Amino acid sequence: MARPRNMFDAHLDPVKGWAPDNMSALDFSARLSANVTIDPVREGRVGHLNDDGEWEMGCVGDQMACFFFGSSDEPDSINEGSDDDQPIAGAKRLLTALVASGAYELGTTEFDTALNYLPNDSLRAIADNANATTGGRLTNAGVVKVAAAAPQNATAVCGRVSRGVKTNPVSRKPFLYFWPVHIPGATGL
Repeated sequence: MARPRNMFDAHLDPVKGWAPDNMSALDFSARLSANVTIDPVREGRVGHLNDDGEWEMGCVGDQMACFFFGSSDEPDSINEGSDDDQPIAGAKRLLTALVASGAYELGTTEFDTALNYLPNDSLRAIADNANATTGGRLTNAGVVKVAAAAPQNATAVCGRVSRGVKTNPVSRKPFLYFWPVHIPGATGL
């Protein structure tokens, strides 16, 4: 039997502005696309909706970034039903995410830990449905701002660093703290 994953191995921490009992909280649930071969899709990663209304990894162009608030291998994501339970999403996994246009501060374990992050750094999410290391992970590498480049080279930005990387007091793991934003990039960037 495989060792259960620690609940803080992959985590999204809504620090301020989001609460599950707040009717104005901006979250969204959809099925995971069959195009995504990363297994599991980890909590705290970034996705977008494809043309079929299903989650794919990362964001480019004018895709709205959404931050997964649960991993794809958790029981509430993969309940296919039994004698006692009704299926929640059929054979596909259902994931909930916090939308990047919401007014909150988030912390995530899912970022490129080899880099330094300063307040106000722009963040992007790698768009890759197959690479478990980088697909949907936040990074400040390779961000090209609209103001610094011709619009055809601008990168989609889905966050701005707030506090930077800090050790979470509960999990004792490094978290990247940021405010989600939606700044579209050029097609494919």
